[in-house]
Amino acid sequence: AGLAFTLAIIDLLSEGDLFAGRPVAVTGTIALDGTVGAIGGIDQKAHAVKDEDFELFVVPEANDLTAALETAEGEYEVFPVTDIDDALTEFI
Repeated sequence: AGLAFTLAIIDLLSEGDLFAGRPVAVTGTIALDGTVGAIGGIDQKAHAVKDEDFELFVVPEANDLTAALETAEGEYEVFPVTDIDDALTEFI
């Protein structure tokens, strides 16, 4: 949940709403250099995101995203990232 915590802190310390009011789900580890690492249970998390009607799922590019992309098809966008800068490009 490191990436989610990092984005939440950036949101709190920045003006406005980082997510612009959109329902966004985020998963991924984060290293000190800002690199986003793979996580376990990506397929199950993709189903949970679908069940909760999120519009966007920010995920580590390091994961195999095949099943997650199939789950998301037509339901929400999957946005793979390699580092915090990638993640922020979606919101800034």
